[in-house]
Order: sequence, then C-alpha cells, then structure tokens
Amino acid sequence: MVGSGQSPCRCALGGALDMGILRRFQPHGLVWLSLLILNVHLCSVSKQPNESFPICVGILAFEGVETLGQRLTSYRELFASVEQRIILFQQLNSETRKAWAMSVVNQFPQLRSIHEEYNIGQRAGFLRLVKSCEQPYVLILEEDFRVAHRAEVSKQLKLAIELLSESVDAVRLRSRLDPGEPNHAHLTWLRNGGRLGSGLEQTHLIEHVVWDSSAESRIRQLRVCRKEPKTWCTSSKYACYTNNPVLYRTDFFDALISVVPDDKDVHFENFLTEFWASQNYTVAYSDGIFTHDRLDRTRISSTVKVQK
Repeated sequence: MVGSGQSPCRCALGGALDMGILRRFQPHGLVWLSLLILNVHLCSVSKQPNESFPICVGILAFEGVETLGQRLTSYRELFASVEQRIILFQQLNSETRKAWAMSVVNQFPQLRSIHEEYNIGQRAGFLRLVKSCEQPYVLILEEDFRVAHRAEVSKQLKLAIELLSESVDAVRLRSRLDPGEPNHAHLTWLRNGGRLGSGLEQTHLIEHVVWDSSAESRIRQLRVCRKEPKTWCTSSKYACYTNNPVLYRTDFFDALISVVPDDKDVHFENFLTEFWASQNYTVAYSDGIFTHDRLDRTRISSTVKVQK
C-alpha cells in the first residue's frame, strides 16, 4: 500500500501483479488500465488496517486472577480497535501483587497501567480511570466481562459512536445474544411465568430485548431507533443504571460519577440507580459485545489497608 514502502501495485494476488507484468499490456491501453484498477481495488479491500475509534477503555483489576487473564486475551480485537487502553490495579501494596500487575502488563503491552495502594472503591476507581482518559468516548470494564464469541466488535463500536454523536447518552454493550450468567432480569421474568413485564420493575423494561427480538411491539416504552443492526432506544426511566459495559461520552460519564457524594456511607451503585431513573437520558441497546463470565475470585495476597 502507498506509504508502506511497497509498490502500490504489488499487494494483490500475493504480489503477482507487479509493474513489469503491467507494462507488457501497454500496447493495449484499456486492458492495462483495467488490470491496474482491479489491482488497486484488491489492495483496498484485502489489506485495510483495523479501524481505530476515539475510545478509551478503562479496566478495573482487583481480584480474579484467572478471570482477568482470560478477559484480556479476549480483548485483542477490542484493543486493536480503540485509541487508548488503561488498567487500574487496586490494593497494590505488596510485592506479590506488584509482581502480578507487572506480569499482566508484560503480557499485554498495549495497556497503560495505573495503580492505587489500597482498594479505593467504585466511585474513586471509576473517576481515576475517567480522569486518565484522553479520548471523547469511554468504556469502563470490570474484570468479569469478556468479548462474546462471534461478537462484531468494530461494527458495534462504530454504531455506538454514531448513536452517541446523535441524541443518545448511553449505549449498552453487554451482548444481547450471549449475555452470560447470571442474567438477573431474565431469571426474574422466568420466575414470574414469562408474561409480558412480569416481575420486572418499570426501570428494567429494556431488558426484554435480550430474550424478545420484537419487544417493541409489546412494550410501548421501547422503540426501534436503528433498523440495521436493529437497535432499541428508551428513556433511562425504563433502562436502569448498570455497571455492565456501557459506552458513554467521557465528559458525560465524568459528570455522572461526580453526582455521587464522596462519602463512604453512600452506596455507589444504589445511589446512581435511583438518580438515573429520575432523569430522562436516552439509552440504546443493540447486539452488544461482552458476556459475563467470572471464572474465579482468586486474590493475590496483599497488605490490607483501609483508605483514610
């Protein structure tokens, strides 16, 4: 390709169409031109680089050594598709935990690592990651979500950015096709007889699209906001706040986290759940990318410290 140090006419058909061959057809101008156009076309479709999106992926690492390792391995396409990748190691206060963190970073050199000496909790952990991001979009991942098999990573990221650049405030990225276990909303729905809306609070109505691809025809609060790939939109009143994978605009998520009081007696997720339902943000859900799959909760030994 041009700029790669290689002749632009050598990338198709394993380099067989070089300039020497093309020159043989010079007496037949149309044939020569047709072969050149064909070769340029093959170059463009066969060796396009991975599309990179202005997204910062922030990963929280605390426990689950095997889980984290498998998660990061599944992120190879994700890492190649985003501009920034950060991992926050919490409670890094012993030589064994420091060695663990170093081994992770050595295995995944794409990651920029930051750390805290003790477990600073969700609010401070999320804020530390968001404040470290230099991209306009942010995706925070806890260590128990991996990329689902057959997930269309680039396609879903591109869609999410398009939605966020329009009127959407949050795009859910837990896989709708392979959400993983446990799926509490689905379990609640099944326990209550599998009837429309049964057992699900109004704040969880968007969950129906996980097991019902025509949910919009039965739940008036849901609407299809994109036909291909099919995407549903609704108000945050019907799509509860979640720590599952969600793509946000970075400034939006920064402001959202900052709404939670910096008080150890305030439960981060409970506070945000109530606040989120009182707003009228627009939430979108398409096929998603990530499946929940925790393998272990193994924690490398540390010198336990409590944040003052």
